[in-house]
Amino acid sequence: MKWVATALGVLALGMSMTAAVGAGAPAALFRIYARTGLRLTDIVWTGRQFLYVENTSNRIAAAGPAGMPLAPFATLPRQVEETRCRLSPATHGFAAGALYCHAPDNTIYRIAAGGTQVAVFATLPSSARSRLVLCHC
Repeated sequence: MKWVATALGVLALGMSMTAAVGAGAPAALFRIYARTGLRLTDIVWTGRQFLYVENTSNRIAAAGPAGMPLAPFATLPRQVEETRCRLSPATHGFAAGALYCHAPDNTIYRIAAGGTQVAVFATLPSSARSRLVLCHC
């Protein structure tokens, strides 16, 4: 539900910016980019496509620069709570195009470019559900 609070905060900021600048000044405009129909927990831009991570099901869908239509990309094990993903930095031994996803059970998965292979990259040494390590919160 953090995304709802974030979206409302961004909307409130945009509205206050519009009111503060007055008439004639540029305003921050917002629009819906893509209606995915998914309960999103994360969105990653790879430089070529969007990857949409669906909450709880942990299915990952891909879409081109237009944001739609969706195509299956990869699936992680189903888990309640949010999974966060980040694109590989393609340095220090991390493969270019790979996606790393941190699941609520403290497992980090590596998904090969193209979504063809999903493997456990690491398991963090805590049995409790943790704050997501890949979250830019």
